[in-house]
Amino acid sequence: MFRISVLFLQNFYVSVGRLINQLKVPIVYAQEGIQVDYNKSQMTSDEEIERFWSAVKGKAIARECRQFYSQYEGQSWKNVISIGDSDFERLGTQSAMEDYMKERGIEQDGQLVDVGGHMYKVRTKTFKMVDEPTIEELTVEVEMLKAWLPLMVKLDSSFDVNLNNADDPEVLQSIEKTLRGETAH
Repeated sequence: MFRISVLFLQNFYVSVGRLINQLKVPIVYAQEGIQVDYNKSQMTSDEEIERFWSAVKGKAIARECRQFYSQYEGQSWKNVISIGDSDFERLGTQSAMEDYMKERGIEQDGQLVDVGGHMYKVRTKTFKMVDEPTIEELTVEVEMLKAWLPLMVKLDSSFDVNLNNADDPEVLQSIEKTLRGETAH
């Protein structure tokens, strides 16, 4: 389905498609290049399905982070932002970052840590958008992202935001404060 969305962007939002190509933005498909082998009958609960697909997404995210953060010697994962409408991406990103930190002996996200003479400060930033949004909700989400993406990038800590409860003004205020670094979310 995602491949169709990318083709849709390239054909109907030509300027966005051109920008994706111009900036050489990688489009990562979690199932590409791997054998996804599972027994649907053994997945008896939504939690098992979520755990499985989150792990598949997490492996793809980790693979992309390893590739991105290997452009020069000594580079480390610092500021990983996941924006998506599925808990699979959100949980997969969190899992990939936790595994990365464990491999390096880092115990807590967002803390400056010296490991073998190398300073690490890993920031995991997950932004879960609304499930199956209406066109109106999608329009609002895009406007929020336009305003909030610079804050996400600049924020010197981790966050986990879920827009599924964003119809509550207090939730939106809390998200805004989190992204401005005023509170932990």
